[in-house]
Amino acid sequence: MTDFLSIEFGIALLALSAVIVFRWGFKHLPGEGWQFAVAIPARVDGAEGKYWPAVNITFYGVISSAAYALSLLLYVFLMGATGQPFAPAALFVAILLLVGIPASKIVARWVEGAAGHTIGGAVFAVLVAAMPAMAITQAVAKFLGWHAFSPAALTAAAAIAYVLGEAIGRLACLSFGCCYGRPIDTCTSLQKALYSKFTETYRGRFKKIAFAGGLHDRAVIAVQSIACALLFGLFLISLWLFWRGHFAMSLIVALGGSQLWRAYSEQLRADYRGRDGFTLYQAMALVGAALSAAFAAIYAQPSDAQIVALAARGWTAIVRVEVLVACQALAVMILFYMGRSSITSSRLELVLNAPSPKS
Repeated sequence: MTDFLSIEFGIALLALSAVIVFRWGFKHLPGEGWQFAVAIPARVDGAEGKYWPAVNITFYGVISSAAYALSLLLYVFLMGATGQPFAPAALFVAILLLVGIPASKIVARWVEGAAGHTIGGAVFAVLVAAMPAMAITQAVAKFLGWHAFSPAALTAAAAIAYVLGEAIGRLACLSFGCCYGRPIDTCTSLQKALYSKFTETYRGRFKKIAFAGGLHDRAVIAVQSIACALLFGLFLISLWLFWRGHFAMSLIVALGGSQLWRAYSEQLRADYRGRDGFTLYQAMALVGAALSAAFAAIYAQPSDAQIVALAARGWTAIVRVEVLVACQALAVMILFYMGRSSITSSRLELVLNAPSPKS
């Protein structure tokens, strides 16, 4: 993929694949049948063991786990393609994950006062931790004598991986019915003019839009579908810039663009965000956009222009056993961390279909 046509062809193929997947998701995931993926029996209850309490695993968790795993794979691919050493790249992203994953719950409880997850809060925590994480990575690399690496390449690759995961993660919100938009019939005239053709209707009483907002079966602004398409577009643009060696600009497009969208899209949402007016999440997003520019300015180096991205090196990096195992382990952890439903439960009834043997 070093010639001009190959990277454009690859990006076009990614765009076509996204159109197919996203069109299907936009149509089906708001429906009632796409909230719960599986119910896992917990224990036998009752003298005869007829009913088994079960833990519900949601498609929110399934899609989120896929988003995290694919993002990690992309990050490793980009690091390998640009010839960055594996150890510092792994240490840097591990620190960010250790901060971001628990922050998704901690910030949601702090801002909203309720159990749940917030990607916006997690991203803000990661951005605040990014500079210390890079300083730790550089110090450890110097102490252990690791090969030199490009901080700009690491931060840009992490930003691109994030925006891909964020785009895929919006499909998870569609399945759970969270982060929903305002009812189109209550919007301003300008909002109606802009979004009347971009609405979605959620079905099912277990969707968050139903039990938290009472807005199921009503047309609302398709905030998540719009975000999905816009964020994937940012991903494609930033990927192209990264591949051409414009690490600083790719970081600003991916991270800055996604945070500016988050700050704006808060106005289109109807779910509880902590308080009315200008929310804490909007403030976090604007700070995040500013930090993206700061990262680009601080970590850009003249030597970055000499880095050439090669797809063959990227593929070699992601087929390593430790990488594949790490991605699978991360996916399983996210599945149970974010997919185990804490607001619903179920009970399985066991029925014997075969006739009892004759005595």
